[in-house]
Amino acid sequence: MQHYRRIAEESGRRWLRESEALSALVARAQQAEHALQAANDDLERRVEERTAELTAANAHLSRVITERERAQSALRTSEEAFRSFMGHFPGLACIKEADTTWIYANEGFRSYLGLDPDALTGVTNAEIFPERTASEMTQDDLRVLSTGRTERIEREFGGRSWVTQRFLIPRSDGAPRLGGLALDVTDVRRNEEERRKLEQQMEQSQRLESLGVLAGGIAHDFNNLLTAILANINLLRATAPPDAPGAACLSDAESAARAAAGLCQQMLTYSGRAPFAAELLDLGALVGDMAQLLRSSVSRRLGLDARLAEGLPLVEGDRSQLQQVVMNLVINAAESMGEGDGTVTVTTSVVAAGPERLRAALLGEGLPAGRYVCLEVADMGCGMDLATQRRIFEPFFTSKFAGRGLGLSAVLGIVRKSGGAIEMESAPGRGSRFRMLLPIAGAAVASGAGPRAAGEWTGSGRVLVVDDDPLVRRAAARVLRRLGFEVLEAPGGAEGIELYERNAGKIRAVILDLTMPHLDGVETLRGLRAVDPGARVLVASGHAGEEVRARFQDVQPDRILQKPYDLDVLRENLRAVLAGCAAPAR
Repeated sequence: MQHYRRIAEESGRRWLRESEALSALVARAQQAEHALQAANDDLERRVEERTAELTAANAHLSRVITERERAQSALRTSEEAFRSFMGHFPGLACIKEADTTWIYANEGFRSYLGLDPDALTGVTNAEIFPERTASEMTQDDLRVLSTGRTERIEREFGGRSWVTQRFLIPRSDGAPRLGGLALDVTDVRRNEEERRKLEQQMEQSQRLESLGVLAGGIAHDFNNLLTAILANINLLRATAPPDAPGAACLSDAESAARAAAGLCQQMLTYSGRAPFAAELLDLGALVGDMAQLLRSSVSRRLGLDARLAEGLPLVEGDRSQLQQVVMNLVINAAESMGEGDGTVTVTTSVVAAGPERLRAALLGEGLPAGRYVCLEVADMGCGMDLATQRRIFEPFFTSKFAGRGLGLSAVLGIVRKSGGAIEMESAPGRGSRFRMLLPIAGAAVASGAGPRAAGEWTGSGRVLVVDDDPLVRRAAARVLRRLGFEVLEAPGGAEGIELYERNAGKIRAVILDLTMPHLDGVETLRGLRAVDPGARVLVASGHAGEEVRARFQDVQPDRILQKPYDLDVLRENLRAVLAGCAAPAR
């Protein structure tokens, strides 16, 4: 019994121990479960945090990838635009590293140098260009790299003119690269030079034209004064006996007046308003006929080499005026050589003149291209600088110690009147060459007036003098009275028409000044012919006859009386008009 009790007690105690162990095990299991739940909760929290971080990282990465793709696209677009621009850039373009090694050259550069693209990568200036050009380019590159300033430089290479610009191109790491652009401005420079020359020629032509107008106006006014002077001197000499006191003074005064008239003639020649008796001439023969005179006109120390072509085409011109051109050019050439030895060379030839040559010549603008007869006068003298060349044809300009400065200005006027052009080449210490280009004549031209009649003819009846200059009017009246005429004087056109109308049928001739205020000679002549269609009128003017006749157009005077005129000239013209001869006067 006790045995069973012990067994039971021992079993109870064992069960109690096992129950306590089980309770402890359950408690530990519960603790483990709580710990596991806590760990699981922590893991889930961490997973959620990591997931959020990963989502944010993915979003950031996606943005980075998008931005990079956009940047790459923009870079590709930029590169395409750059290459397209450089491909169409009309000049040369290149990029170099800081050590001046080439890393890019556009198609223009490669085409200009005739090299493959790879040949312009990884090379230096010295491997591409000649030594001098490479050295200059390297100096320019290094200067821009050291200063950081953009520079615009003009250089010559390859026989062309270039404007280059160099500038820095910063790299992403901050290191500099060098960019260079170059434009071929050869044609631009040439066009600018041609434009500048044309502007200078136009300016010179305008200046010479204005000086011509001034010279013509001065000559016209002086001719009026000289008309009065010569007419009065003629009257005094005609009425005074040869041995009268003062006869020598009158002779000297007349000589001086005629010399002054010669100067006026030169000014009129320069202005293109001198009388012009056109005829067909062989320029070579004309110069040949003058050879002896030309040789006697230059110093004995100098030689005269005449190289005259035979069978030259004829030109149209005034013989005496073209002789004056030859003489003036030869004397000018001889004087430029001073007291030294040398040779003046006179050459005649036929030359072909194109538009560019004519545009470059003085008076050549507007002349037709073609063949021209050329007279060239060359010397071995001191030559002229550009400043002197610009003024050499101006009246009263001279580079000599003594001289009137009318020689070359007269040459210019004669060549202008002859429809030609002038070329000039000169440099200090290298002599000068003047070329006169005259157009080849097409048809025959009538020569000048016939010889003057001589004699002591006198007339009768009334002559009307219409002139606004009282000196000229009174002098003409005295000469006319000397010739036996009764004289009526009018200070203007309106008064002249009124006097003619009041004396209808009694006035045999009218001496009419061309240039007058209010009613000029043209309007006055129309008024006189309206009163009397048969009115015989001599128009007095200092301008050339053909120029005067061109101003009248529909109504023409009977004669042109060239100022200054003297008693003999007035007698000859008045007798011709009253006799019914309307040939133009000299």
